[in-house]
Amino acid sequence: MQNSILGRFVRIHSYSEIDDCVVLDNSNIGRRSKIKRAIIGKNVTLPPNTVIGYDLEEDAKHHMVTDSGIVVVDGVRSPTRLGQITVTG
Repeated sequence: MQNSILGRFVRIHSYSEIDDCVVLDNSNIGRRSKIKRAIIGKNVTLPPNTVIGYDLEEDAKHHMVTDSGIVVVDGVRSPTRLGQITVTG
C-alpha cells in the first residue's frame, strides 16, 4: 500500500496492492486485489482478485471515472432513521 488514505474499520486482505487511493470507512478489499488511483466509497465490499484503475474503459462500465482518470466506486449508504437524530441548541 502506497500513498493511500484509509478510513476507520477498513480491511485489506493479504496480497492486495492499494496505490494512490482513498478508502472510506467500513470497506473490505478482497484478497489479491489490485487498485490504483481510486476512491472507494463507504461500506464497499470488493471480492477477491478485483482490479480497478488499470483499464479505465472497463472501469467506466461499472463505476464513475473522472476526466483525470480517478475511479470512484460508490458504496452503500448507512441508513439513519430520522427518529434517531436529536438536535440540541
